[in-house]
Parts: sequence; structure tokens; C-alpha cells
Amino acid sequence: MIGKIKTLFKKAVYPNCYSSEALIGYMRKKGAVIGKNTHIYSSAKHRIDVEHSRFIEIGDNCLITNGVVILAHDYSYAVLVNAYHELVRKQRITKIGNNVFIGMNAIILMGAEIGDNTIIGAGSVVSGKLEGNAVYAGNPAKRICSLDEYRQKMNADYENSARICASKCSKPEQLEIYRSLFEDRESFMEYFRSMNFRGIDPDVLNDLKFESPHWDWNNISHL
Repeated sequence: MIGKIKTLFKKAVYPNCYSSEALIGYMRKKGAVIGKNTHIYSSAKHRIDVEHSRFIEIGDNCLITNGVVILAHDYSYAVLVNAYHELVRKQRITKIGNNVFIGMNAIILMGAEIGDNTIIGAGSVVSGKLEGNAVYAGNPAKRICSLDEYRQKMNADYENSARICASKCSKPEQLEIYRSLFEDRESFMEYFRSMNFRGIDPDVLNDLKFESPHWDWNNISHL
């Protein structure tokens, strides 16, 4: 009941952005091109240049986290008007490819182009064209490593991260994705599908790689 009341309140106060779906739908109506399975966190407090949505293109399976700024226009030409009495203005299309994660409080400037399969670190400032299949961070955003290198680092650290998670969990279900270390594939996939993780394409689940479980939750003290 409380959840329904909160939703009704958000709809009343933020009719166009009470949820990610509502905000994306509103942006599409205003001309944005946005793919499937893309999610915008904290939509009611978004910092996206919605009024210039027709200059924004976002692909499939993207995650845009809290505080991310996406710009699609530049009003700095007002300074030129005052200084030179001339009307000149730059316009570009801001493009975000497929399968892109944008960390908290990153700023995507007008005309930026982010390639497919890209991770943008929190607080980064993105301008120009970023090639896909890579990780970027900083101001200005610079390439940190390839996506494959990042994958190798994550794989190498996976069990260490699982141990850290396990040290703070009292129940096996709290380990979320780390449950693959001690559950059979069928049980884990049932859980994974039930969670409907945002930004993960449902079509890839049948092809999800899964190693034989080798942890024992009942004897987890040795892990």
C-alpha cells in the first residue's frame, strides 16, 4: 500500500519523470531516439537536457546512473551576441551507443559520441568521440583500458569480491551474483531471471557462461 501511495505521489508531482519508463517515454515524444532495456536512475531528479531531446540518441541496454548530466544544446552563444551583436550558434547530436554504463555525476557534453560496450567512470567529463569496447574516466575522460582488459581484471578479482560480500552476509541469497560459486546452474539462473537486473539483455541469459560451483556455503568460514 505504501509503495502504491509513493508511486501515485510521484506521478502527481513528476508526471513526466516519476519513473525511468515515464522519462524515456517523454523524451521519445520530444524526439529522442532511445533503445530497449535502457534505464535512467533517479529519473525524478534527472539532469538530462530533455527540452532538446531531439538531439539525443541512446542505444539499447544502457545504464545512466544518479546525477548524470546529458547536454544537447549550448547557450554560450549569448556571450557572442552581447559582445559582437551576431547570432551564431553551434549544434551537434549527443550519441550514446549500445550497452553503455555511465557512472554517477558524469557529464556528457553536447556532441559527445560514446561507442558501444563502454564504461564511463563516475564524475567523468565526456566530449568528442570515444571509441567503444573500452573504459574511460577523468576530466576530460580518457581511455583507461580496453573492455577485454577490464574483464580480465574483474575475473581475477571475482572470488576476492565474493569473499568480501560473504563476510557481510548472513544468508546465501544475499550474495546475489556470487551465488554462482555454490549453486547449480538451474538454481542460479532461476534466481537471476527473477531479479530482472537492469541493463542486462534478457536474450543473453541462455548463453551465460557458468563454471561448476566449488564453494560450500555451509562451511564458508574457510573461504
